[in-house]
Amino acid sequence: VNGAGLEPFLEKVARDAHGLRVVDVSAGIPLLGGNPHVWVGFEGAGRQVDNIASALAEASPADAQTFRANAVA
Repeated sequence: VNGAGLEPFLEKVARDAHGLRVVDVSAGIPLLGGNPHVWVGFEGAGRQVDNIASALAEASPADAQTFRANAVA
């Protein structure tokens, strides 16, 4: 999820879909002036890519190096 409170409906989906892992890709990204649209700037978008790569690496450790290399690229 983009996170920052933009998808409150997904809480029910995650609760009802047993085993579904939801990753808040806005984690650790400060909101500028309370604006939850963290992906519209280069820094926020880049940090979301890093968060996605980390979540994928955790989910599939054998492919972690590929995920991280792709994030850098």
